[in-house]
Amino acid sequence: MERAVVLLTGEYISERELPLAIASTPIPLVQSQDIQPLVEVEKEVILAALEKRAATKPKPPVS
Repeated sequence: MERAVVLLTGEYISERELPLAIASTPIPLVQSQDIQPLVEVEKEVILAALEKRAATKPKPPVS
């Protein structure tokens, strides 16, 4: 980033200011099915935490 700022000729950093290793590397496209709504991600995290807690929770003694 420092190099890009030093070489900057305008207001924005363009491909010209980036090192060749970065500038020539294609950015992988994200498939739309890989992106989940935040509500779904939160739900999965909560369910995973509940399952983990249930697995470590001591069971009551059987009488």
